Amino acid sequence: MKTNKEVTSVCRVLHVFHWLAFFLLLAGAVRSEGVPDSVRATYRRAIGVREATGRNDGVEVERYLASVGLRRGAPWCAAFVSYCLQTGGYADAPRSGWSPAYFTPLNRYLFEKGEAGLTDSTRVYLFGIYYERMGRIAHVGFIEPVTRFTPRGCVVTVEGNSNDNGSREGVAVVRKIRPRRSIKAVRGF
Repeated sequence: MKTNKEVTSVCRVLHVFHWLAFFLLLAGAVRSEGVPDSVRATYRRAIGVREATGRNDGVEVERYLASVGLRRGAPWCAAFVSYCLQTGGYADAPRSGWSPAYFTPLNRYLFEKGEAGLTDSTRVYLFGIYYERMGRIAHVGFIEPVTRFTPRGCVVTVEGNSNDNGSREGVAVVRKIRPRRSIKAVRGF
């Protein structure tokens, strides 16, 4: 049986290792498998980024577009998603400025009511909104982990090329509350 002094000593060592691991994760020296904190940090830092003239342009917007091989003026919601996933370390994620590319085949990613997985903070989730007149997913963004503070029947999103109204032709990276019923597809990484 260990004495109190030995237990205290072991606890101190474990405490030091815990904090060392925490700081290494923050510094990016170690990537915890499956934990998308770096992706979340990337997209959360971008909240408030705005187009320079309202024509899909500006330093950050053009960086997102360039990350998928597109130029100034192109819609950029999917480019924003790709940039955040790539920067966060998901090398296998689609590198595309085309929102349907994140949900192919669509039937594999259809959002079912009450999808419990959205509470899993060890994954990062994308949402896709289907536009009837276009016949496809035409807007994509991130879903924040669902918590007890998330309004019932809703999800909190962070999305590029949007606005307070949730348009797919907006001018900024925004955090929104969207009704779950407005979402057609969900994909986790």
